[in-house]
Amino acid sequence: MGFSNLSESPAISLVLLFNTSAMMTKFPSLIHFLQKELAIPADSIALALRDKPSHGHQLIMTLWQYGLVTKEQLEHLFDWLDSNTFLDVVDSF
Repeated sequence: MGFSNLSESPAISLVLLFNTSAMMTKFPSLIHFLQKELAIPADSIALALRDKPSHGHQLIMTLWQYGLVTKEQLEHLFDWLDSNTFLDVVDSF
């Protein structure tokens, strides 16, 4: 039995639920932008967070390295970071 989406697996769903709530405390404004504006799935964000990024820029680069964002999404992310640098700094504490 295969799963077409990682979040369809019951065990993965529990891990994602825990990771999603944990990640919302680390980079809330960035995570909100990823999910709401760019429609990046929570399981993709949770996968990138396994590398334990200390800054939003690292999270974005991990998403890119894993092929979880497109070039266009990457450009939007860097534009967003340029205009929200203060939020990224605040979110990392």
